[in-house]
Amino acid sequence: GYEVEAFDQPLDAIDFLKDNDVHLVLTDVKMDDMTGDEVLAHIKEHYPETGVIMMTSFGNITHAVRALQKGAFDYITKPFKAKEITF
Repeated sequence: GYEVEAFDQPLDAIDFLKDNDVHLVLTDVKMDDMTGDEVLAHIKEHYPETGVIMMTSFGNITHAVRALQKGAFDYITKPFKAKEITF
């Protein structure tokens, strides 16, 4: 099985990464304190082995391609089913 931690605020998730070995981060693209792009950039700079899947209700091909080029493992649109998440 998997251990899952959930955060309402992206900065709380970033703080959690400092002291915990995280294999995968699932992040929304649009959030209040940080964008998903900022979360992706931070993770790839500080934790390059951590996979990042970005999710959004407002997906477009250009943003998806850019996210994948910047290191996202996947880019999915909401709503989605759990079986759509592969890592």
